[in-house]
Amino acid sequence: MEEKYLITIKGTMEQDGQQESVELMTRGKFVQRNGAFYIVYEETEATGYAGCTTTVKLSSDARMVVMTRFGKVPSQLVIEKGVRHICHYETGFGSVSLGVAADENAPALSAAGGGALQGGGAGGRPPPRGGRGGRPPAVQLYAGFRRRELHQPQPGGHPGGAAARHRPLSGDSDWILGGYAMNYHHYNPRQAALDSARTLLENAARAAMAAGALPQADLPAFIVEIPADVKNGDVASNLAMAGARAFRKAPRQIAEAVVGALDLTGSLFDRAEIAGPGFINLYLGTGWFTGVLQAACSEPEYGRTDAGAGKRYNVEFVSANPTGPMHMGNARGGALGDCLAACLDWAGYDVTREFYINDAGNQIQKFGKSLAIRYLQLFKGEEACPLPAECYQGADIVEHAKNFAAEQGDRYLDKDFEELCRAITDYALPKNIEGLQRDLGKYRIRYDVWFHESDLHRSGAVQAVVDKLLASGACYRDADGAILYKSAQYAEKYGVANRKKSADGAEEEAKDEVLVRANGIPTYFAADIAYHYNKLATRGFDKAIDVWGADHHGHVARMKGAMDAVGLDGSRLDVVLMQMVNLMRDGKPVRMSKRTGKAITLTDLLDEVPIDSARFFFNQRESTSTLDFDLDLAVRNDSENPVYYVQYAHARICSLLKKLDAAGVAFEGPEAVDAALLTDPSEQALIRLLAAFPAEIAAAAEKYDPARITRFVIDLSTAFHRFYNACRILEAEGAVRQGRIALCLAVRGVIRNVLTMFKINAPESM
Repeated sequence: MEEKYLITIKGTMEQDGQQESVELMTRGKFVQRNGAFYIVYEETEATGYAGCTTTVKLSSDARMVVMTRFGKVPSQLVIEKGVRHICHYETGFGSVSLGVAADENAPALSAAGGGALQGGGAGGRPPPRGGRGGRPPAVQLYAGFRRRELHQPQPGGHPGGAAARHRPLSGDSDWILGGYAMNYHHYNPRQAALDSARTLLENAARAAMAAGALPQADLPAFIVEIPADVKNGDVASNLAMAGARAFRKAPRQIAEAVVGALDLTGSLFDRAEIAGPGFINLYLGTGWFTGVLQAACSEPEYGRTDAGAGKRYNVEFVSANPTGPMHMGNARGGALGDCLAACLDWAGYDVTREFYINDAGNQIQKFGKSLAIRYLQLFKGEEACPLPAECYQGADIVEHAKNFAAEQGDRYLDKDFEELCRAITDYALPKNIEGLQRDLGKYRIRYDVWFHESDLHRSGAVQAVVDKLLASGACYRDADGAILYKSAQYAEKYGVANRKKSADGAEEEAKDEVLVRANGIPTYFAADIAYHYNKLATRGFDKAIDVWGADHHGHVARMKGAMDAVGLDGSRLDVVLMQMVNLMRDGKPVRMSKRTGKAITLTDLLDEVPIDSARFFFNQRESTSTLDFDLDLAVRNDSENPVYYVQYAHARICSLLKKLDAAGVAFEGPEAVDAALLTDPSEQALIRLLAAFPAEIAAAAEKYDPARITRFVIDLSTAFHRFYNACRILEAEGAVRQGRIALCLAVRGVIRNVLTMFKINAPESM
């Protein structure tokens, strides 16, 4: 549906309790596409933006309104109830970064038009509801802020005017400018640069077509990216190469036409160049660098973004067998899973940390049998009650049996063996689970959910999933009454062929897998399918992320395939496979605990090395890489220890700021910062790294790789030390000193955010 409509735009501003309204009527298009509504109209002289086109989009779920203006003065406002968005707004005199939040969002559009789009700003009141007496669609956008004394934008893209609120250098650095609370919540400088570059290039291409420098054509899909080498620009694009077919011109000619029509006035960029066959390279102006520095030193949680807003992710990790102590794989998995969840949280995802307790099945039966036999041995002797080799042999089993006997005495000697097994399991298993919770708590891991496998069986969820698979034809009953699942058929989509190698190396047809044995007892695989069905279907997570050891790689495809078989989408299940850990001391592998003489457990490790080191070291390498954990290095207090190195950078900055405070040197606020004066290469490098932080968090979340953040913070610490050695701070003067203080505050804030995000201490002195 696309036709001309009469569009009414009403803007309402509240300041000091007074409301001022502006109303415009024009003609435009009303389009419904993929469930979303679009209102498109041309700006006029009345608005001051003649020559621009504005699009108002109402999302298909009616939660978000996006107002985008294209042309010489491009802008975008995103209005979503309960979510604050950092928006780039061009005024014609300069650019402003606005934090926009809506208290109310009451859309009332339909395919027939009519109604209104309304948004209420923080501290404000929404305009009256309802349309305009049968006229075609009216659009009313209302976005308010708690403080609204806006001043004329200054170079650098931010309001200027009144003095900022000062705070001590060693404290918080939030600020208020001209009565308006500057808000860099969810600000991502790199993404802002990429988005701005794309808009500028699109507008330039359209302008070139309008001027006849390029033939009329649909804009091609093209890339904007941040080059590895700044010599190739801050942002580079292949628009000219991508448009060769559409425009029927050589890429170099296209690039010249686009760059010729490029209007960088009031934008983040100050120049553009053409390189090679037609790459367009854009270079950021000092306003962008100033904005980065202001954001990083004023926003306490700088680095947080809303990249994952609206998405619910479940991260299940460790899930150690509750029948025994946790091992090195659990130690790495704990740090990896917890820090991955932290990255997802900081990237805007709604994250649930979960531990799956395998308290049913064969291992629990073996656990109970092992305990029961050890209990009987206490009264009858080991010769009378030998412990089979397949039972658990650990000292913890003996200890549980002794404690159970101390409480119950010999009352179970004459009981049925199965009754003894149930009783002693009910006694010991909760204690093991409490031990898991205690040890993981010591490791600074707190789960939102402890999910019991036994609940799946008790509730009938396992049987329900099996029935569902039977009904769909993914399962069948064999002659003995067992229920088999056509695993290979569904797993093949995820990389497993319908054939496998036998023990002698010959290729044979993959066998179907048993879900329910002939005796009616479900297998572990059946419970696992039911568990993941619970995550994705019952609880409705958008993604279920499992952190597994690499030895489970063969299980990945069949679990994803099982999700397809049960009526879900297997791509909603992601598995992070983790390679093994080699503990090293004196350059040699270590497998035994000095204290116990047995295999090193998680608790043994945490008794020997600082928790800060353990959490940091386990996230230094990608999960797909084998990790050599140097026990000697983990306890060293020098720059060779990476976590000490980063913590020292934080402490060094804290010490420096205290010295400046003592010397009476005050930070005049972010509005006093001018990045144009910070010309030393070490200063520029620091600002670029600070700008990368939100993007790094978003990438770490997207790629399930928290090691990106440990590498980043090491690089940031190195860059700070280089800056500290190259540039004097106390001895500098005026705006240069203010800029360098801002750099110190910004770096301290980012290091602190990384360390606290990963639950590592950020000391102020060392």
